Amino acid sequence: MKFSEIVSITGLPGLYRVLNSKSNGVVVTGLEDGKSQFISARVHAISNLESISMYMKDGETRELKFIFSDMLKMENDTPPADSKASNDELRNYFKKIEPNHDTERVHVSDIKKAIKWYHILKSNNLIKSEEDWKKEEGTAEEEDKKEG
Repeated sequence: MKFSEIVSITGLPGLYRVLNSKSNGVVVTGLEDGKSQFISARVHAISNLESISMYMKDGETRELKFIFSDMLKMENDTPPADSKASNDELRNYFKKIEPNHDTERVHVSDIKKAIKWYHILKSNNLIKSEEDWKKEEGTAEEEDKKEG
């Protein structure tokens, strides 16, 4: 299983692995329950986790996979807050992990979702260090150049 296969689906909790794409939707398997189901693209928006970023104060964005890497790296010193913790606790935790995040554009609901997703991805061994992500991206770009 690869990180690039993982999606979030509006209206459904958790994360899913895309098994097959069809013209009117996708067949997915839940990472938590392992159940497969067809998701209609007409009813649900399907977002690949690789395309999701968070806003930073400097106007830039930071890819979610790098934020997950930061959470993993800091887990021993700063364990993830419980996703049901108070808004202040969630915000304080996230300031330690990503001090440059835009507190006006990144809502507490985004932080809760990121923490839930972190736990799901970690239990499926899908979180890598930032260096490993960048190496993987460099390898993929080299392969694209060879094919092109």
